[in-house]
Amino acid sequence: MKTNMKKLAAWMLALLLVLPIIPAIGDDTVEATLHPNTNTIFRDKLKVTCESPIIAVGASVQLNATENYTLEWSSSDENVATVDAGGLVTAIAAGKVKITASEGTYSDSITLRVIDSDKTPKSETDETSEGEEKDEGEPEATSADESMIIVINADKEKVTYDGEAHSVSYTAVSNSPSFDETKVEMVNPNRVVSGRDCGVYQTKYEPEDFTYDGSAENVEFIVSNGWLQIRPASVAVKLASFTKKWGDADPDLKKGMVVEGLCGDDTFEMLNLEVTREKGEKAGSYSVMVADTERENGNYRVSVTEGILVIEMPPVKIKSSMEGITEAAAGTEVFLTAEMEGLNTERFNIQWQMGDTRDADSMTDIEGANEPVYSYILDQNTAGKYFRVLITLK
Repeated sequence: MKTNMKKLAAWMLALLLVLPIIPAIGDDTVEATLHPNTNTIFRDKLKVTCESPIIAVGASVQLNATENYTLEWSSSDENVATVDAGGLVTAIAAGKVKITASEGTYSDSITLRVIDSDKTPKSETDETSEGEEKDEGEPEATSADESMIIVINADKEKVTYDGEAHSVSYTAVSNSPSFDETKVEMVNPNRVVSGRDCGVYQTKYEPEDFTYDGSAENVEFIVSNGWLQIRPASVAVKLASFTKKWGDADPDLKKGMVVEGLCGDDTFEMLNLEVTREKGEKAGSYSVMVADTERENGNYRVSVTEGILVIEMPPVKIKSSMEGITEAAAGTEVFLTAEMEGLNTERFNIQWQMGDTRDADSMTDIEGANEPVYSYILDQNTAGKYFRVLITLK
């Protein structure tokens, strides 16, 4: 019986199981903080303090207050000095100013003197007007020939991590027209604050740490401390995409990774980050990611562009025992063989199908045809059929 060998040629469709990339979602949890009613707990008396009651024009000083109060800050004269919501006072012009912190009926104030280094302060007789009550803690006024007031303002500096050491510097200003900044020396060099890694380094200068050389005047040092903050640098990690055959070992996920923004001789390993991928060994797409991303880690803040690992199904070939034959008699047994290159067929489900067209919808399972080799008898029912094998992972 002459047969149409093109129709006898079997063909195959191996289904690729695609896993959607789904971010891991942890258990739903709710975190809450209980804030007690401040009116129902015992609190220390509200008190406002300051390290330096005398500040120079253009400088700032941080005021401190008793804890457990929710404060509103105000200035008696914003032309002299302003104060922000956190109690940071910024000097605008020479003069006196009262800074007040309050919560409801609770309040406390502190009086600051703002000096201009280019001008001599007022005399004692001008400090308090007639009938004005002198505030407790208000600095005493002195004339230039009696005392030289030198204000040391340590810097408040923010830098970004660059692998180098940074130090806190300071400036010196005075109320005396004869003041020479070059004559101010630090006698205790151990007080110099420096830092290399991220963090906040606070100065703890004391008046006795400084001296004024070459002057016979009575010198008084007032210190306003500051801090150095080294903030994390930004690092961008770009992960590559990979493809492997099912059953192969994972490739090196760090291969092809690009890291931008590291400082000096720093390496990716110093970040203590791990390159991982979504779990699974079925064919499909899996996200390649870096653990602990988008959070501060040491001296760096890391952002990541993820990659993809694609696991491909193995190639499957179908061979027919009638290849090259143009004519065959009825009753000829035909063998179709599904070959999976280099893979153990025990790891797969095999299902042979038969249909009248190449359309997969026309294919139906052949009962019992679940082995790599399927045989059928060439007759009027099979001569015009199309065959395929469906391969899926167990």
